[in-house]
Amino acid sequence: DALSALYSRMRNGKKALFYAKLHAGIKKNGRQKYRNMILMGEAYYKLSNLDSAAYYFQGALNSPKYTHKCNAYMRLADIAMHKGDSALSLKMERQYSAYKDSLNQTSLVSQLVSKEDEILLQKEREKYELIVKRYVLIGVLLILFVLLILILLYRVVRKHYALRGKVDKQLHKTGVIE
Repeated sequence: DALSALYSRMRNGKKALFYAKLHAGIKKNGRQKYRNMILMGEAYYKLSNLDSAAYYFQGALNSPKYTHKCNAYMRLADIAMHKGDSALSLKMERQYSAYKDSLNQTSLVSQLVSKEDEILLQKEREKYELIVKRYVLIGVLLILFVLLILILLYRVVRKHYALRGKVDKQLHKTGVIE
């Protein structure tokens, strides 16, 4: 797949065709079918075998993906122009433009949806962080409250023992306790 595209860009049609055929033989599932047709058509186009290229590009028009249709219509317009059929070339260019516009609109819609999802995720993240901050604040206040209670208890106990010590001293002085 990648090698075929690379050799096609390097204008080496024979190697592009070889790797496109090799890839088509390996990957025959529906997801790759139309991509393979584009690669085969491109390889034949680079070899100037326009009839075979047109055959594969025509097959790629059945793809549900706009990117495949755009590529196919663009090359079919080029093939028609090479063959001298300017009317068909113009028709294919119009189809290419229509699918390109649809592809751009679909891209914009998906970008909007993605942005909305990102905003919702950000709001959820902020809400979660606010809840965590509240729990941390409540935890800190609870710890401070417990520390305050312990300090007060410590003072009360210390005063109690200090008072008890004074009482014991007085009782020893008066001779009540020996």
